[in-house]
Amino acid sequence: DSAHSLWLYFGTGRYLSNGDKTDTSQQYLVGLKDPYYNGLLSDTERGDLLLAEPLHAYQPIDESTNNLLFDTTGVSVYTDGSTSIAGTTFGDLKMEQSYDERYAYGWYKELESGERIINKPSLLGGILLAPSFVPNQDVCGFGGSSYLHTLYFETGTAFSRSVVGVKDEGGKDRVLDRIDLGLGISSSLGLHVGRERGARGFIQQSTGTIAQIDLKPAFSIKSGFVNWREV
Repeated sequence: DSAHSLWLYFGTGRYLSNGDKTDTSQQYLVGLKDPYYNGLLSDTERGDLLLAEPLHAYQPIDESTNNLLFDTTGVSVYTDGSTSIAGTTFGDLKMEQSYDERYAYGWYKELESGERIINKPSLLGGILLAPSFVPNQDVCGFGGSSYLHTLYFETGTAFSRSVVGVKDEGGKDRVLDRIDLGLGISSSLGLHVGRERGARGFIQQSTGTIAQIDLKPAFSIKSGFVNWREV
């Protein structure tokens, strides 16, 4: 990030046995910040953060402490920069991740019932791309459905403009942070950056279907002219 902190992204859950099909225990998608490389911190401050233990996601949040992971579950972001948190803009959410604010350790998002992360996420142009899977819970059935989470890397929410699409909600455009990939278990995301605007992602389902997703990352991912001068 802008302070040179290293971010680690991971999800929880598994799909290895028949028992896993009916497991609906709460799983998470997590963005965890390692402040070791943060050039804004003194050696003492960096050491204090490295020794501290962030509150676990399943514990109640105590706002009197600063070793918190921001719970992004259910937070919506709109194209006008507002969010579903009253009085809080997308810019405010970014500011909360600075060292001296409450959410200095990163964020977590609760997944839907039965949903889990079983493949490695990708990061492109400031957007975390994390495929997830919800099994068919019928022990005699097979397969399930896959989804793709598209989250801004610092906030764990949607970005402030469209990455994979928007949805009208009461006259405001909500930026999508999760899309349906259809039936089957999805692979990790393959990314292609070509001449088209943005980028393109490819995911193969266990059904054999290959899903193609057009992406508009938060940051520029291509080189090009910034300006020119006639001599």
